[in-house]
This record gives sequence, structure tokens and C-alpha cells, in this order.
Amino acid sequence: MALTRANAETLLIRRVGALLAAVGLDGATVDGTNPDLNDPLGYALLTLGHSVTDLTAVADADLASVAATSFPSLLDYAELRCLESALSSALVLVDTSVGPRSESLGQMAARLEGRIATKREQVARDYGLTGVGTLEAGVITLDFAETEED
Repeated sequence: MALTRANAETLLIRRVGALLAAVGLDGATVDGTNPDLNDPLGYALLTLGHSVTDLTAVADADLASVAATSFPSLLDYAELRCLESALSSALVLVDTSVGPRSESLGQMAARLEGRIATKREQVARDYGLTGVGTLEAGVITLDFAETEED
């Protein structure tokens, strides 16, 4: 079964939809057109080594190349990016008080930072570090020899 954009959105909204909505992002649309999930899905695809035709409009065709065994990692990387996007939006929220009612919206960023750290640890534990170069060694054979001339 191929993963569709709508399927991916449904799963991501189930994971972080309430948080997205709390910071003013689209935390409800699951029909394949959620604009706030383009970056997370594109990031996840690129992190897993897939290509994306347009990062601003990830399509079913972009997700079709993902093997079923990679669905969990794709969704985990996309969830991490969703949390980071939510943090960017939460940084502008401030605590407000009007009469007897007060909202501590400024605490949202601190809670998101903790959740992001936890998600990063889980992703690193499950899939290894990303964005880190690898070191490879080898031998270069030049295939020539020097000889002494008389």
C-alpha cells in the first residue's frame, strides 16, 4: 500500500493536531491540502533520502516512493518538524490577563521545547543520528613504481 498525502496528514494531525491548533496553525485539515504539513512532510522525505518535486506542495507522487517499512520513520521525522514549526509560532505567544481571566500562553514554548527534546531523543534512538557526516577510509593504488636507473 502506498502512503497518500491524506493518510499522512490524518496520522500527523492525530499526533500533533491539538498543538498545531493551539499555536494558530492548521490542526484539522486531513484531505491532502493542509499547508502547514508541507514542510514537515518534505523534511521527512528529504531526511530519508527521497526527492520532493515541490517543497511547498508535497504530493501523493512524492510519498509513493516510501516503502511501507519506512512509514514509521517518515511520520516520526514529520512529527518532529511539526513540533519545531509549532515552537516557532509559540514563541510569539504571551501571557494575558483580562479581569479575573488569565491565560499563560507563554508557557507553551517551554512545553514544546521539552517535547521536541524528547522526540529528538526517540528519533535518534530509533533511527540513528541525522545530519551528521560519515567518515570512510580506503586505499588509493597509483599503480606505478620507481626504479633506479644506472
